[in-house]
Amino acid sequence: MNIGDHKGAILDSAIQQHQPKVAIELGTYIGYSAIRIAQQLPSEGKLYSMDPDETHVQLAKQIIDHAGVSHKVEVIQGTLQTSTEAFRSKGVHKVDFVFLDHVELLYKQDLQYLMSSGLLTKGAVVVADNVLYPGAPDYRAYVANSKAFASQEHLTLVQYSKTMQDIVTISEYLGPEDA
Repeated sequence: MNIGDHKGAILDSAIQQHQPKVAIELGTYIGYSAIRIAQQLPSEGKLYSMDPDETHVQLAKQIIDHAGVSHKVEVIQGTLQTSTEAFRSKGVHKVDFVFLDHVELLYKQDLQYLMSSGLLTKGAVVVADNVLYPGAPDYRAYVANSKAFASQEHLTLVQYSKTMQDIVTISEYLGPEDA
């Protein structure tokens, strides 16, 4: 919901290293991480941030506009599956950066959807927050054991906690497992 400073630095570093042109975020909430992502994107980069909650979307749009990055961020109300046609109609057919920060039980399903739909380009980077707490064990096992990904786990703390541990994963998509 809000990545915080420590985990935010991990997200910032991943964006700076990979310089994505087209990024998607699942889980906009109020737009904090969308602003972080937009500030790290190259000048021609664009973020499509999705959230099914209308209140979150409206609030995030206002905050993103106030932060001065609305030219780099488009907030879409919906889930990945319901929003795919919206960004395909805008000419987006490949994504090279994904930030997962929504319902942890959907991480693996949404990642597999990105792969099967052809949206995830080879070399794309997927950053997932809250992998340990509240936890996405199916996702964590999948990216750790799949031949389609090279993954790193970053042990950190839950945002604004000094003791509760969490994991942020950074996974590079190597292409289909059967390739």
